[in-house]
Amino acid sequence: MRLIRIGLFMSISFFIIVSTTYACTGARPLAMGGAFVGVADDANVTYWNPAALPYISKPQITYTGLIHDRDVINYDDWVSLIPFIDDNIEKDVGSFGIFGMFNRDKFSIDTVGSGSVLFNVDEEWEDAWVGLSYGREIIENFSMGVNVRFTQKQYKLKVAVGSLSAGAEDDDSAVGIDLAMYYKWDKFTFGLLVQDLNDPEYKILGSILRYKTNVRPGVAYRPDDKTILSLELYDVGDANNIRFGAERWFFNNYALRLGGYNLNSNTKTSRAVTGGLGIKIPDVNIYETIKIKDLFVDYGLMYWTDMIGDYEDFTHILSITMQF
Repeated sequence: MRLIRIGLFMSISFFIIVSTTYACTGARPLAMGGAFVGVADDANVTYWNPAALPYISKPQITYTGLIHDRDVINYDDWVSLIPFIDDNIEKDVGSFGIFGMFNRDKFSIDTVGSGSVLFNVDEEWEDAWVGLSYGREIIENFSMGVNVRFTQKQYKLKVAVGSLSAGAEDDDSAVGIDLAMYYKWDKFTFGLLVQDLNDPEYKILGSILRYKTNVRPGVAYRPDDKTILSLELYDVGDANNIRFGAERWFFNNYALRLGGYNLNSNTKTSRAVTGGLGIKIPDVNIYETIKIKDLFVDYGLMYWTDMIGDYEDFTHILSITMQF
């Protein structure tokens, strides 16, 4: 058991260091520097700001997948659905969204001495989310929203010292709650996301992992219907990381995006310069049965300015969004 405890201490310490290199969800939001709380105008709204749900006029579904660094960057696979709701019901009851996420991270620590590996730790973390988003307009141009997110965590550990080895695994679950607000004024939209309001925690092999409340205000400015400029603060009162981004559409069907992700962060491994491209394909029919009003294919690139260890400096993200 002492062997397991030593390995758990080392691996969780390493995990905390590694997990500071992370991304959020959606190729479009990340290409815009992760400054999307104040934008929140597509299917990614369920993560970024559920309060904006009443202003999403089209039913839609999006999928985002990491196509690089899946073993070290968070949020490998992400799905969000905004279903069709009758206008009268939506006005009386509110707007809803459904989302899910899966992530698996693997790490290994080797201590080498006298030409052979003396100490080795291999660990694997799995996270899965399923959640419900709700938003409702309180007064004209002002809305509030909430996320209720069920999260399951699983941890596997293997420790070897010389010819001795041992392993352990554990899992736990918790419910996280987010609150959000959204306000539209002239060419500006203002958003506020309070993530993990209830400080959900997980007990893994006797160690407590706690997600503290994260306050994220954001603002977006739309000088015209083809341009968005956005700014956001991540973790107000603690990290105070600044995120900013821009999006410009050309010929109605092609988008260019740029951004800065936590560039002022004290944690060097969380800083990134971002960019990306988007394509809109109108009127897509699949086997004449599924009619998609607009199909969006978005690519996001994150260049980590100080990636840890031997990991690649670039993270590539791909999203497909269907609006009906």
